[in-house]
Amino acid sequence: MEKLLTIEETAKLVSLSEVQVRRYISDGRLPSVRFGKRAIRVKPSDLERFVEERLGVEAQPMSIASQCAGLKKDGEPCRAQAVRGTRFCQWHQDQAEGGQGDD
Repeated sequence: MEKLLTIEETAKLVSLSEVQVRRYISDGRLPSVRFGKRAIRVKPSDLERFVEERLGVEAQPMSIASQCAGLKKDGEPCRAQAVRGTRFCQWHQDQAEGGQGDD
């Protein structure tokens, strides 16, 4: 069985806010598993599929993904995992495409 990801872990992996991840889950765009009222977990395979569908490219397995080449607002390296076939994470991809993204 694959290790389930928390909302926080999921958000960090794709460089989104926890609020945005929760929105994707509540909209039904990102599958999740609920344990009680508050405990929500995401399967890594569902997250990879979500990224692939959103970008139209195959996501690199999370265990060997490279780091994003983008910079944070403070000038420090992003260090989020880059999406396969790109040098950037989802947030930087959205910025390059003119999206506002969540910070």
